[in-house]
Amino acid sequence: MGGMTNVESYTFDGREYSVNTGANLSPCMTPILDQIIGQLDAMLSYHSRVLVQRLDLHTDEYSAKSEKMTLIMKKIRKHLGRVYGMKRFGYVWVREMERSKKQHYHLVLFMDQHKISYPLKLVRWIEDRWAAQGQECVHRSKNMTLTRVSYLTSEMKDCVFWLSYMAKERGKNYKGDRANNFGSSRLQKK
Repeated sequence: MGGMTNVESYTFDGREYSVNTGANLSPCMTPILDQIIGQLDAMLSYHSRVLVQRLDLHTDEYSAKSEKMTLIMKKIRKHLGRVYGMKRFGYVWVREMERSKKQHYHLVLFMDQHKISYPLKLVRWIEDRWAAQGQECVHRSKNMTLTRVSYLTSEMKDCVFWLSYMAKERGKNYKGDRANNFGSSRLQKK
């Protein structure tokens, strides 16, 4: 499953970030933290302004696999290319199941803000596609804009802290043997 951390400070690529964990909180899974920060870093190496949009996708029934998430990600990739002309975007999704008898997903998208500034139309499109798969609902979370200058300000650290909630270990192990706890894009820094 990879490493865990309960330390409130996490170092990635020589930079220190506060993460949403601590002595009395669920530890964070370091592979997920690495993907969140790494994919955000990669997007900022290509684009001067990156829109960060988080969504929570709820399912109508338990599945041992994450095939619905795989399908929606394929549709999002195609839609961002066709409608917004995006050659690249980053993402990380995580699968969780806690008290409910069915899993839900947290998804974050990292997009070129020069191509999409106001994500409401995209979020509604995702909600419609998720519902078309017979799934329950999508909860919109806030979005943020980061710039390359963000490394010099608290914006990047605030964003990583906000997204580090997705890396918490709690709720991640209720799945079939062949399902993943998380998935992500594989962008490399420019």
